[in-house]
Amino acid sequence: MISVYPAFYKDFRCKADRCVHSCCMQNWDIDIDEDTAMKYLVMTGEPGETIRASMTGTKGNRRFIMKDGRCPLLQEDGLCRIIAETGEENLCDICAMHPRFFMENGNFELAGVGLACEESVKLLLSNSTPLLFMEDSALSLFDFPTLLSAMGCSLPEEALSYTPTINETYCRTILHALSQTEPVDEAWTKRLSSLSGSFTSMLKKAHAYLSEAPLPELTAVYQYIFYRALEKEPFCGIDAVMTYARQSTDFIFMETAVFGNLPENIRRWSEQIEYDTDNPDILLSLITKKYFSKKADPVKGPAFVFP
Repeated sequence: MISVYPAFYKDFRCKADRCVHSCCMQNWDIDIDEDTAMKYLVMTGEPGETIRASMTGTKGNRRFIMKDGRCPLLQEDGLCRIIAETGEENLCDICAMHPRFFMENGNFELAGVGLACEESVKLLLSNSTPLLFMEDSALSLFDFPTLLSAMGCSLPEEALSYTPTINETYCRTILHALSQTEPVDEAWTKRLSSLSGSFTSMLKKAHAYLSEAPLPELTAVYQYIFYRALEKEPFCGIDAVMTYARQSTDFIFMETAVFGNLPENIRRWSEQIEYDTDNPDILLSLITKKYFSKKADPVKGPAFVFP
């Protein structure tokens, strides 16, 4: 197995109490792996009692009881009580590893840090010219086209850079597809409704933004979204994964043209799409079965067919 990760991967450090969008306050289910659960069940003293009082479930299905969307062990100062009182080594696996991800495609293990984390977005945008990757067993850096070639998924060079596609039919398709996903919260639904409700104005702002958009950074975003979705390539094909990444980046582009704040738009897109395991599959299914013909252009992706 060949392990690959972005060059900035080892630079990741949790912002902890300095994080604006703490993963401890996202109303996510925080599952507790069984080894750590057993450690908590026998932990002595007040910390052990507090942790056990914050747990629910039975063997193999234990989790923390969220309170108003917050982990019950998140202190008012924004720090984790488990770390503060017992040490980082006592975190459950999901808390210790988040936002890191690991996935497989053939003989490759692809690792990274998820873009729902604001620090991950900062690292990506700060290391975007170009986006580079590493292997565990080698010190040399290589770019995304080189990685795809090594994986047997070569595409034309122009298909791996990002240029916004802004036209009415295509943009309506993106918004319609996103409306089919499971919303992360009401604010996401309102944002989609806002873009759809002011569609003509949005298109004008998107065209105006073309001249000032940070295309190197957006190319890195496109390639990184593409990279994380490569686990889907064996099932739906490289063209569908490419189209998914391009549409996702075009949506982020449209949002930024209207509302500004590129980093936050990247983070919110990832929170909505990548952090709900069903949503990438919904979008890829729409791409492969409903919205596009089977014949694909190597640069623009599959030919568009509006229902």
